[in-house]
Amino acid sequence: MDDKSEHLSAASNLLYHKSWAALATVDDKGKPHASMIAYAITTDALYFHLSSLALHTRLLQQQSFCSIVISEDEILTNDPQTLARLSLDGKVQFIDKKSTEYIEGANVYQQRLPESSALFDFADFSLLKFIPEKARYVGGFGKALNFSVSELLSPTTNPGD
Repeated sequence: MDDKSEHLSAASNLLYHKSWAALATVDDKGKPHASMIAYAITTDALYFHLSSLALHTRLLQQQSFCSIVISEDEILTNDPQTLARLSLDGKVQFIDKKSTEYIEGANVYQQRLPESSALFDFADFSLLKFIPEKARYVGGFGKALNFSVSELLSPTTNPGD
């Protein structure tokens, strides 16, 4: 396996085996805001289930572009700068609660995060579909690569459960 294939496999493994990410948004003045969110993944998108009471959700209603970062667990090393991490830049879509896509996305999310099921009854929560446009993996010092989103989300690189 060449270096790119190894890094792609590691990036995909990180993406598919984690469910917690840092979310970066910006307000209408360009000021940044970061928060932590849960996500579920399919072979073409990620799903977020967010409350409209949260600032990050309100910012995404104003500006649909955002980034997420997923990282290895800090406990794995004494030097967090060596941790593998994956950044995805893209755009979110708020999914209509009456649509088939909402039902499908909610099922994916609840299968991945069963404890979230009760939150789907809360009126202030929305399901968002995040469509990545750019992916960058850093596997430690000197190990940074960009991947196409299709490479990263491909069922052939999906490590499964």
